[in-house]
Amino acid sequence: MSKKSRQIFSLAVYGLLAAGILWQVCAIIFSRAEFSNANTHMVSVYGEVDRPGRYRVPVGTTDFEILRVAGMRPVSDISAFNLVSQVAPNETLTVGTRAVPLGEKKASATAKFEFSLGEVSIIARDGRNQAIADGMSLIEGDRIITDAKGQAEASVNGYSRIDVDNFSEVSFEKIGAVEENKNVVEMLQKSGTCWYKMSYSSPGELFRVMTPLVRVTVAGQGSDFMMEVKYEEINLHTIDGLVLVERLQGQEAINLIAGQTATIFADGRPFQVKTLAPDISPNDKFSALIKEKTSYMLRGQPFNFVFFGIPGAYYVVNVQYEKGVVNIVSLPAKTSVEEYVEGASTLDQALLQGGPVFASTLVERIMDTRIPKYCLLDKESLVRAAGVLGGVTVDVDKKASGALKTAAGSQKLANENLIKFMAPGVSGWDEAQQRQELVLRAIYERMVTKSIVVTSVVAAQLVAAMETNIAANDAVAEYQKFASTRNWSLRMHRLPVVPIQSGHTMIQQPLVDQARKLLIVE
Repeated sequence: MSKKSRQIFSLAVYGLLAAGILWQVCAIIFSRAEFSNANTHMVSVYGEVDRPGRYRVPVGTTDFEILRVAGMRPVSDISAFNLVSQVAPNETLTVGTRAVPLGEKKASATAKFEFSLGEVSIIARDGRNQAIADGMSLIEGDRIITDAKGQAEASVNGYSRIDVDNFSEVSFEKIGAVEENKNVVEMLQKSGTCWYKMSYSSPGELFRVMTPLVRVTVAGQGSDFMMEVKYEEINLHTIDGLVLVERLQGQEAINLIAGQTATIFADGRPFQVKTLAPDISPNDKFSALIKEKTSYMLRGQPFNFVFFGIPGAYYVVNVQYEKGVVNIVSLPAKTSVEEYVEGASTLDQALLQGGPVFASTLVERIMDTRIPKYCLLDKESLVRAAGVLGGVTVDVDKKASGALKTAAGSQKLANENLIKFMAPGVSGWDEAQQRQELVLRAIYERMVTKSIVVTSVVAAQLVAAMETNIAANDAVAEYQKFASTRNWSLRMHRLPVVPIQSGHTMIQQPLVDQARKLLIVE
């Protein structure tokens, strides 16, 4: 097979990984009658929407779909609607108005251990030596200590980075402490060299670095600086931005701007400020860490994406190349997001009002992992994708066989029969989800065995059918990694939740501590 042919094949199959699975995911809510243009009725939508009025819709249209067409506003109140329910003939939907517009609540401050090279230790405040894992959360009092050949990287609030050189020690003394209406993250650099790339994402943040001699406060929009802490002196090199340097004992203080170096002496001499030397290069000092991290990310960084099947079938897919594991986590439509959002209570409400980008950021916070890609399918996209795959072979149970008017047992289902097989109208939501998982496994097996073959034209049609930020070159690169790994295993999960009362509705509160363990592979 030529290189061009391999790329075409890779794009096509990866497109099916994205579109095919999502087709299965969102298909569970539809039945054959819903696709018939002959069966329609009138529905009215009024209130806090962009396009109020009367609509002629197919039988089986859900509240989610008609409200999406009517157009949501930031203050639209859709809390009274069951978004996956079907609208009735001549029904009137009246959308209320919220006092608080849709928006993400400010996240609490976070610190994480991102990556390491060589001998590195993390010591808790009580002296316990902690097991190290990339992406692990750090809490107040945790210390990062590096050995002779060790280097490490930590992050703050997702946007800022701290690289720790060998023979260095830095601890996190405050994470989200409130001081003068600001959430403070304060680090203590006791010894060695650290490179700080600090960026403010909101006016309510404040970053500080304490040392034995001075307090360094990140000013402006952020700062990029490297600091060397020795017993007799401290050297602070500002590469970009602005920092305020204040001596702990005495009144001496300066604002250090980009391109300057300050030397602070332990004997109390005034700060010595000079132009940044040309040979001061954090990139050179941390080149081994940067190279290894880049190599790791290209080689084995998990690929995470979330599928939104309108109106209520949502999945996180986590592909771990180094371990040959695919995790698929089902998220209830009524997953509570009240901890993270103003103006919406559940994940389906957040998706309807804020769109897939907004909703994916909430899924990131629930799962505590970066999810950079998303796909969203509606009914029209679903029908096109279903036709492309050509069918999958599954075991049809007796209840489904009656609805499909076919024999029970192993059957190849395609198009509307496959959709109907997974529809909740057959025997309820729980059994529909079990059938859906059978189809997901069947699709997965076809991906692993490379038994799905399509043309580049078909792949392009699949990508065009979706609302997605997955680009063609991303698809090719990711599938090449997928295809080069052998002995894949599939793990299916359902988000751990507990039902809670929210107003007059029961919603599903995610058990985040348990949820964040689902993607861990020992």
